[in-house]
Amino acid sequence: GAAALFLAGAEASKALGEVATARAAAAKAVDFSRKLGDKAALARSLTSLAEMHLASSPAEASDADPREALRAAYEALSAFREVGAQEGEASVLLVIADARAKLGYGSEGATAATEALAIFRALGQLRGLERSLATIVRAYVSSFQAQRALDIMQQERSMARDRGDTASELAAARALKDVYVVMG
Repeated sequence: GAAALFLAGAEASKALGEVATARAAAAKAVDFSRKLGDKAALARSLTSLAEMHLASSPAEASDADPREALRAAYEALSAFREVGAQEGEASVLLVIADARAKLGYGSEGATAATEALAIFRALGQLRGLERSLATIVRAYVSSFQAQRALDIMQQERSMARDRGDTASELAAARALKDVYVVMG
């Protein structure tokens, strides 16, 4: 419906570097979803708004607002849980993780990303698993805990190998590579 159109406009504006326009479109999607009383659409719209609050335009790096991102993301999390949308719940947990890391709370961000990882693993969502592992790495690295990220990625890789899950093992190996790059 209309909320989806606003969200598509928000994504297009973000891709063009027009972050303020993207935020406005996402906010309209939130307002429209609230008026309709559609919890699932509201949760998706709030997630998009949170993502837009984390984004910054190339010209103005300081226009990101992680606190507003958290406010929208926690409301989205509640709505996703209310409607039982686990994939949406996991996705917004990754937004929460990034916002926490940007505010200097990398360990809390890693905790949210780990929760998302468990959901994506239970759903068999490889792409979500990869995004979760990358978010865990970013969160720990942002709080100068690269060794912690390294330990977790090695553990994830080992567990995937023990399960015979080669796709998850490869995802963990990619995340492990990212940690090694950061560590030099």
